[in-house]
Amino acid sequence: MADMPIPADIPLPLPLPAPVLAVILVALFVLHIVFVNLMLGGSLLAVTFEILGLKKPGYDRLAHHIAKTITVTKSLAVVLGVGPLLAINLLYTIPFYSANRIDALPVMLDPRGEAARAWGARGLPTTLIIDRQGRDHFR
Repeated sequence: MADMPIPADIPLPLPLPAPVLAVILVALFVLHIVFVNLMLGGSLLAVTFEILGLKKPGYDRLAHHIAKTITVTKSLAVVLGVGPLLAINLLYTIPFYSANRIDALPVMLDPRGEAARAWGARGLPTTLIIDRQGRDHFR
């Protein structure tokens, strides 16, 4: 498997030069990790101060203020995690999809819409994961 060549990438131009995309990838990933750490650290601090607040009410108030920020940091961590994936997708399209086994899924074209009607697809394109017995596992 290691000696298999990586196929040529899709022959579409990149929207930005590759070095610029690499800088964007690293910067977005660093921001993502910063907010993941803020979320995890805030969660640990909130739990710790909540336990300490059982004896001293001031810590309980502090735990409440910290806990209010965790939802925001969690949301930012998730949103900032999308950017690096998009940059990876642009820079390393074929290796990214093949490493995640996305390229191993067969694609079916249905120009007359017969299969779409049979499977109850309501919009196009539609992604279905169907096992060998014809059971719909994901839609």
